Amino acid sequence: MKLTELSESDLLSFTLDHQNLYIEFLLLVGDGRKFKVFANNIDSNPITVSFIGLNIRANLTTSDNVPYLGEIESIYESDSGFCFEGDIGIIEVKANRYCVEKAL
Repeated sequence: MKLTELSESDLLSFTLDHQNLYIEFLLLVGDGRKFKVFANNIDSNPITVSFIGLNIRANLTTSDNVPYLGEIESIYESDSGFCFEGDIGIIEVKANRYCVEKAL
Protein backbone atom coordinates (compact mmCIF):
# COMPACT_ATOMS: atom_id res chain seq x y z
CA MET A 1 0.00 0.00 0.00
CA LYS A 2 1.20 3.51 -0.77
CA LEU A 3 1.55 5.96 2.09
CA THR A 4 -0.99 8.41 0.65
CA GLU A 5 -3.60 5.62 0.50
CA LEU A 6 -3.67 5.70 4.32
CA SER A 7 -5.55 9.02 4.36
CA GLU A 8 -8.74 8.92 6.40
CA SER A 9 -7.24 6.30 8.74
CA ASP A 10 -7.17 6.17 12.54
CA LEU A 11 -3.93 6.56 14.48
CA LEU A 12 -3.72 3.70 16.98
CA SER A 13 -0.22 4.41 18.30
CA PHE A 14 3.13 5.93 17.51
CA THR A 15 6.64 5.44 18.86
CA LEU A 16 9.48 7.92 18.50
CA ASP A 17 12.88 6.50 19.39
CA HIS A 18 14.53 8.35 22.29
CA GLN A 19 17.50 9.22 20.05
CA ASN A 20 15.26 10.17 17.11
CA LEU A 21 16.66 7.32 15.02
CA TYR A 22 13.20 6.18 13.89
CA ILE A 23 9.47 6.72 14.25
CA GLU A 24 6.77 4.08 13.82
CA PHE A 25 3.03 4.64 13.43
CA LEU A 26 0.26 2.06 13.65
CA LEU A 27 -2.81 2.98 11.57
CA LEU A 28 -6.24 1.40 11.18
CA VAL A 29 -7.96 1.81 7.79
CA GLY A 30 -11.72 1.76 7.20
CA ASP A 31 -11.93 -1.93 6.29
CA GLY A 32 -10.30 -3.00 9.58
CA ARG A 33 -6.78 -3.66 8.28
CA LYS A 34 -3.81 -2.30 10.24
CA PHE A 35 -0.64 -0.87 8.73
CA LYS A 36 2.72 0.18 10.17
CA VAL A 37 4.54 3.21 8.83
CA PHE A 38 8.24 3.14 9.73
CA ALA A 39 10.67 6.00 8.98
CA ASN A 40 14.41 6.39 9.53
CA ASN A 41 17.51 7.67 7.77
CA ILE A 42 19.59 5.28 5.69
CA ASP A 43 22.84 6.56 7.25
CA SER A 44 21.47 6.12 10.83
CA ASN A 45 21.51 9.86 11.53
CA PRO A 46 18.60 11.15 13.62
CA ILE A 47 15.37 12.01 11.85
CA THR A 48 13.48 15.25 12.45
CA VAL A 49 9.91 15.10 13.73
CA SER A 50 7.80 18.22 14.25
CA PHE A 51 4.49 18.22 16.10
CA ILE A 52 2.34 21.24 15.26
CA GLY A 53 -0.88 21.84 17.15
CA LEU A 54 -0.72 18.30 18.53
CA ASN A 55 -4.07 17.10 19.85
CA ILE A 56 -3.85 13.49 21.08
CA ARG A 57 -6.82 12.10 23.00
CA ALA A 58 -7.33 8.78 24.75
CA ASN A 59 -11.12 8.85 24.83
CA LEU A 60 -11.88 8.06 21.17
CA THR A 61 -13.17 4.77 19.78
CA THR A 62 -14.08 3.63 16.27
CA SER A 63 -17.56 2.36 15.42
CA ASP A 64 -16.19 -1.12 16.27
CA ASN A 65 -15.07 0.14 19.73
CA VAL A 66 -11.36 0.13 18.87
CA PRO A 67 -9.55 2.86 20.87
CA TYR A 68 -7.59 5.34 18.75
CA LEU A 69 -5.73 8.62 19.24
CA GLY A 70 -7.19 10.62 16.35
CA GLU A 71 -7.83 10.60 12.61
CA ILE A 72 -5.21 11.09 9.90
CA GLU A 73 -7.26 13.04 7.36
CA SER A 74 -4.55 13.71 4.76
CA ILE A 75 -0.98 12.68 4.01
CA TYR A 76 1.57 14.64 2.02
CA GLU A 77 4.86 13.28 0.71
CA SER A 78 7.92 15.32 -0.23
CA ASP A 79 11.56 14.70 -1.12
CA SER A 80 12.47 15.08 2.55
CA GLY A 81 9.76 12.89 4.13
CA PHE A 82 6.03 13.09 4.80
CA CYS A 83 3.37 14.87 6.82
CA PHE A 84 0.22 13.62 8.54
CA GLU A 85 -2.61 16.13 9.06
CA GLY A 86 -5.88 15.62 10.86
CA ASP A 87 -7.77 16.22 14.05
CA ILE A 88 -4.54 15.14 15.77
CA GLY A 89 -2.81 18.27 14.43
CA ILE A 90 0.20 17.98 12.15
CA ILE A 91 3.05 15.49 12.41
CA GLU A 92 5.89 16.24 10.00
CA VAL A 93 8.59 13.60 9.55
CA LYS A 94 11.85 14.36 7.78
CA ALA A 95 13.57 11.09 6.92
CA ASN A 96 15.11 9.73 3.75
CA ARG A 97 13.56 6.26 4.07
CA TYR A 98 10.08 5.17 5.03
CA CYS A 99 7.89 2.18 4.32
CA VAL A 100 4.36 0.92 4.78
CA GLU A 101 3.70 -2.68 5.74
CA LYS A 102 0.69 -4.64 6.84
CA ALA A 103 0.56 -5.11 10.61
CA LEU A 104 -0.77 -8.16 12.40
